[in-house]
Amino acid sequence: MQIFQPKVIENEKDLICKQHQQQIEFVILDAQLSSNERLLCKQCKHQKPTNSQIGNFQQLKQSFDRIQREKISQYELIIKPHLQQVEEFKKTIEALKTRLIQQLDYLLCLSQDWITQLIDIATQYSFFGELDLLIQGLKSKINPTPIIETIKKTLKHNKFKATQKLNQFKLQPEFNRCQELFENLNHLLQNQEAEIKINNPYFKDNNMQLEKNSQILDKYISFNIKQEIQPQYPYSSGDVPRKDINYPGIQNEGQHCYMNAVMQCLAETPFLSNFLYNQSFKNFITSSNSGEKWNNSQPIQIILTEQLSLLIKKLKDTNEQSVSIEQFREAVCQKILDSQKRPIYKICEPADSNEFLKDLLEHISDELKGSNKQKNTIIDTLFQGTKKTKTFCKQCAQEVEFDEKINIFDLNVLKMKDDECRLQLMFFSKYKLIETQTKEIVLKKQRVVLQNNQKIKELYQQITKITNLNKDQYTIAYKNKGSFCRIPDNYDQYELFKLGISSKKTIYVYELGNQDEAEKEFIEISQIFNYPSSDFKLYDIVNFKPKDNIWREGQIVDIQENQYEIKDCSSDQKYRINNLDISQFRKKVQNQRNMVKIEVYNYLNQSKNNKYKQILYPMIILIPIKSITFQELKVYIYKQIQRFININEFQVKPNLYNTWGLEEELKKSFDQSEFPYRILILDAHNKCLNCKKTSIIVNNRQTNCKGCEVDPIILNFDYSIKPKIILVWTQTQKYLKQLKIESDYDFKLEDYLKQYKSTQELTKICQNCKIPLFEQTFLFVAPIILVIHLPKLIRTQVYFEIQSQNIRDCLYKINDVLYNLYAVINLKQIIADNQQYTYQHHTAYVKKQDQWIEFNDSKIKKIDLHKITSKNACLLFYIRQEIKDDVIFLLQSFF
Repeated sequence: MQIFQPKVIENEKDLICKQHQQQIEFVILDAQLSSNERLLCKQCKHQKPTNSQIGNFQQLKQSFDRIQREKISQYELIIKPHLQQVEEFKKTIEALKTRLIQQLDYLLCLSQDWITQLIDIATQYSFFGELDLLIQGLKSKINPTPIIETIKKTLKHNKFKATQKLNQFKLQPEFNRCQELFENLNHLLQNQEAEIKINNPYFKDNNMQLEKNSQILDKYISFNIKQEIQPQYPYSSGDVPRKDINYPGIQNEGQHCYMNAVMQCLAETPFLSNFLYNQSFKNFITSSNSGEKWNNSQPIQIILTEQLSLLIKKLKDTNEQSVSIEQFREAVCQKILDSQKRPIYKICEPADSNEFLKDLLEHISDELKGSNKQKNTIIDTLFQGTKKTKTFCKQCAQEVEFDEKINIFDLNVLKMKDDECRLQLMFFSKYKLIETQTKEIVLKKQRVVLQNNQKIKELYQQITKITNLNKDQYTIAYKNKGSFCRIPDNYDQYELFKLGISSKKTIYVYELGNQDEAEKEFIEISQIFNYPSSDFKLYDIVNFKPKDNIWREGQIVDIQENQYEIKDCSSDQKYRINNLDISQFRKKVQNQRNMVKIEVYNYLNQSKNNKYKQILYPMIILIPIKSITFQELKVYIYKQIQRFININEFQVKPNLYNTWGLEEELKKSFDQSEFPYRILILDAHNKCLNCKKTSIIVNNRQTNCKGCEVDPIILNFDYSIKPKIILVWTQTQKYLKQLKIESDYDFKLEDYLKQYKSTQELTKICQNCKIPLFEQTFLFVAPIILVIHLPKLIRTQVYFEIQSQNIRDCLYKINDVLYNLYAVINLKQIIADNQQYTYQHHTAYVKKQDQWIEFNDSKIKKIDLHKITSKNACLLFYIRQEIKDDVIFLLQSFF
């Protein structure tokens, strides 16, 4: 829709005859008269004779509009730059508003979670814990000291998280109030601790009462409880069996989301998960003091592998919604240290998941090896690969090779070239009116790479090469600053960047067919409907001939005796016509060729709050004539909606196998309440063409138009007054195609693998030839479990395969080695506007049995397969498809 259109500043009521309340049809060209006195309706003309010149109101209006358009073409150059800057200002303010709301929502959620945590401290208990006390003959006691300690930790944790967000509101009075409340909480804890020391006898009395209750409980126990031997799951390369499909999350007690994500992935790592669950490590770990095998009689030491094992067991066996990893985290702080014996992974400090996983695997492997550093462990067998680096001279062929053992496959950062423009093309195939066979619904996608300074014609050339379609058989569009923009046919010489087309844009390619195909399709559609040739009725659409003897298209709006009042569809002017000058619609008026591309937008009716949001992809239809009827447009839309909607799921659907007898079936289907969408036809001011009310999509008032589907009506698709077509859906999710669109990506994983193996020139000089040496890196030995680290710029999208990912591009010997994905760690990074800090958060996608689960700390939910390849992926966990028999035998030896 064009922004710059001529519009008069007078209201509609100012251009209506004040005396007779009728439309103005004539204007007196007399400077002596006032503005309103110059306007005449039909009655005024007969009642107020004048000697001055009289002009036709509509003709004058159209003439003024033409003059104004010429002015607009000049004014637009001045106004547009200002408009762009103000629009950018508006979007900046909207972004600021959104960010502030998000920060405040975070604080509200934090405070609500804090309240829940405090309530849970007092109310939650473990049935199994109490049962263990009963079995061991111990009595439950009231001990407030651990409660106070838990409240302290909760205060420290939540205060830390809240302060991070509150600091940006320091100038607000509520900030000081929040600080006062934090101080009040500290004082409250101190007072309660002192009171507990003073009132110890009180708690002793309550413990006596609790003991009496325990004695009463003993009376109800009339059987012996025997402790079951803990089950040992047999060796398996798959998942550890579970009682149900409810998987626990991990509580984030101080910015250790990176640790939570790694734990969820390791808990589902084949072989390793069983090894830790069954505590098979006890056969390998030696005491740091004695050098002997594990002995249960020795004092328990803080051993990382043991704590990891306990955590894996807890994740597998618990019925709780989330678990704590406090003990494991403390073990990490004590065991994984830097060169100065300081903890690397401190509490309440963020860290990188790839570095943590690398250190964790190395330390567990060391613990399993004990004093025998040459011993092979399950960590080495599963995760260890070999990286080979070759340095050589191209002239003298001098060559040096170096091998390095790696547990994580670190790739290099890939950047797009500054002048590179990577676009994803999405193709929408055209559907014929009558399909002779069932057509599979497919949305095709393909990546093209251009330069920013290349022109639109180069993009057309790429599309023509891919589709084998001529330029006149398709049209292209894209989204720019939230608006849907169709590229005009005459924009061949425009450069991509000048139209706002940059890397990562999706270009929508709509197949339309050529002019001959469009005209043939229109004939097929128009033949479906039978328009009356006699006995014309109110609202029939007809051809009519006024006094100028030119046949026109119009609609009957009034009938009086043998006179018909007909509104011209092209000008809205009304004529009085006798029955001899009326004919069947399209019989006297030749179809005016006017190849117009119509955009159709989709909105979803959210019935709960009666609000609407734009959804799906806009659709573009090619109409070969200037005007069509509303019912003809319905057929066009119904057929072409199949570009991305599966109409087989419609409860009501006409079958377009042939056109015979189809008119009644179409009308019946479109009118039923179960039909999933309604069509709105709006003018340039977002008003319904039928009832003249503003659309409810624009302004949510009960008095506004909710959708008028009135037949018959003629739609005029002249460029100056082209109506806006909107589909209002009520049950979209049910009918959306199940084939999901792949996420837009900048690179494929294969691009990273090729770059890993690419030859790099070094600054080091060959001693023989005195020229620069070159270096090439390969993956020499591919591991069973391949963990790939994807270092990338923020918001860079990398596409990777979920099944059968081939890594041949980085191998020393080029052959196919295939892997299946079983887990992903995501890193979401948000850079603050002042660029001073980056907020980051880790989550994990893990394949559990046949479904993918998202683990966001303690929040768990299922995730669709197409969302796995997200732009936040940073660690990919793959397992090799084919594992050699000797490796299987070696793995079995660890159990």
